[in-house]
Amino acid sequence: MKKIKRFLSFIISVILFCINITTTANASGERIALFENEKCGTNAYATLYKDGELVIVGSGILGNNELDNTDGCDDPWNYSPPWNYYYSSNKYVKDIKKIVISENVTEIGAFDNIIGVFCDCINLEEVVLPQNLEKIGEYAFYNCYRLKNIDIPETVTSIGEYAFFGCGYLEEITIPTEVDAIGKDAFGDCIRLSKIVIENPDCEIEWSKTTFPEKTILYGYAGSSLEEYANYWMRDFVEIGSEDEGINNEKPHTHTFPDDWLVVYNTTCSRDGLSIKICNDCNAFEIQTTPYYGHIDNNNDNKCDECLVVVNIATDSNISENIENQKNPLYFISSFFDKIFNFFRNLFVFK
Repeated sequence: MKKIKRFLSFIISVILFCINITTTANASGERIALFENEKCGTNAYATLYKDGELVIVGSGILGNNELDNTDGCDDPWNYSPPWNYYYSSNKYVKDIKKIVISENVTEIGAFDNIIGVFCDCINLEEVVLPQNLEKIGEYAFYNCYRLKNIDIPETVTSIGEYAFFGCGYLEEITIPTEVDAIGKDAFGDCIRLSKIVIENPDCEIEWSKTTFPEKTILYGYAGSSLEEYANYWMRDFVEIGSEDEGINNEKPHTHTFPDDWLVVYNTTCSRDGLSIKICNDCNAFEIQTTPYYGHIDNNNDNKCDECLVVVNIATDSNISENIENQKNPLYFISSFFDKIFNFFRNLFVFK
């Protein structure tokens, strides 16, 4: 019996020691990283902190479009960014709230030519772009619907297709003079975008009805490509420098919303569902989200029945919570202690 007491005392001492280490680490004030120095470009590396800030250092192009061939490469960065691995269950897109990019980065590209570098960062609110940035590529901020504002540097020359598509909280944006091309649906589905200013009168705008939201007021110079676009699609256009500039003729009113929710994204095993209601008289809207339900493996083949990702399905349906718990060092100690306790309980009580 004395041996058992000594053994239990040893286990308790180990637990208290680990608790002290964890408390000391948190008290030191050091930022906790979810991942560090993961490759996100040929010469760019990313660190994501637990407080939601994604810091990218290095230079050149983010993404892998500059590579000649990625087929057959086992390195997952060749297919998607480290915070959004499309071919695994390891995703951090929901954790990102702020992005800070090194001044030496010149282009925000894409992965595998189809996956935008920051696409689906649904909780992203703030972005600090480098002042040497030259290109914002296709799908760069696709579906970052909580992004409220972003300052486009004067050095940017092009904005790719669907670059800001689905940024539902974006209200105003100014496109500087050096931008000479805006791709298809670059600002499509930005349902709250009330004003966009394009300073380059010769900017080449993709001739699509949905490049800008229907209710967005377009600000540009007389005789500009933007005015031509506005006239063709019968959009509201305000000439820069005119008496009308800066005047908001919208009258105060009480928002009225339709009865039915408009489904933007269906709920899946790894992404929250999103539904909206848009005011019948303006761009104001309400948002409703439905939590994702986690991977499902009814066939017991260690693959999700819906997305076919190879996973170990836990008994708890909240997969992300299980993974987060297992990152805590106390999780393993607590689990081990429970097994020891149950062993001795069965040994001395039930026999």
